[in-house]
Amino acid sequence: MRAVGSWIVNITLSSDFVKGEKARAALKALILAYMHGGGCQLQINLADGKQLCAAVDDDELARTIIVRVGGFSERFSNLSREMRKFIADRTRY
Repeated sequence: MRAVGSWIVNITLSSDFVKGEKARAALKALILAYMHGGGCQLQINLADGKQLCAAVDDDELARTIIVRVGGFSERFSNLSREMRKFIADRTRY
């Protein structure tokens, strides 16, 4: 009932952010604080720009990656090379 018409918070984090026990505990605390504060929907994406760049032309690696594209999830390998490059480029900050 609370989720109807609610905002979705999208967070993209470096995959390095969740390495180690302290990092995972911090992520858990972030999620719990958001939900206890009244948050309803949270989407967390882990991005590794180097891996995505490598997977643009590597179909084997691309099969192991799932990305968010325009409101849906898709295997990186199912996308055109142009779309793969676009997604890889947008993950580098």
